[in-house]
Amino acid sequence: MKLTFRLATLPRYSKAFWFSYFFCMTWAILAIASIYLFAPNNDNFQNLDNVEAALSVKLSVRRIFAVLIGAITITVLLFSQSKYLDKVLIFIAAWMWAAYIDDYLVMYPYVYVPEEIFAQFVIKLRPVIVILVSWMAFESHLRREAAL
Repeated sequence: MKLTFRLATLPRYSKAFWFSYFFCMTWAILAIASIYLFAPNNDNFQNLDNVEAALSVKLSVRRIFAVLIGAITITVLLFSQSKYLDKVLIFIAAWMWAAYIDDYLVMYPYVYVPEEIFAQFVIKLRPVIVILVSWMAFESHLRREAAL
């Protein structure tokens, strides 16, 4: 059996949607790579004696795990042309907004900001990613509603 990939089998979305998707997936890979590369050298990840360091470790690990699960879920639902993609994207966008607001309003004193330029770049792109995922959710929902 020969597997072939045809562009015609991809779901029909706008160029903005596909740009958002590829940018978000690239960011997810960079975020996972940055935690893998820089976490072992991070003093907060080594010294868990104080509450702030332990909270920073817990938060970082859980957020990276959520990014990984979200990226895989979006990809599987998108390419399987699932009817639940719009609902999952809305949930992920809402969760990302809540996490972003929580990090900057409540958890800001405890969130570890790495000194490495690569990791800071990934963190600085986070607001853009939140907006792009929101766009993907918006477009997917509108296309789903228009198809009904």
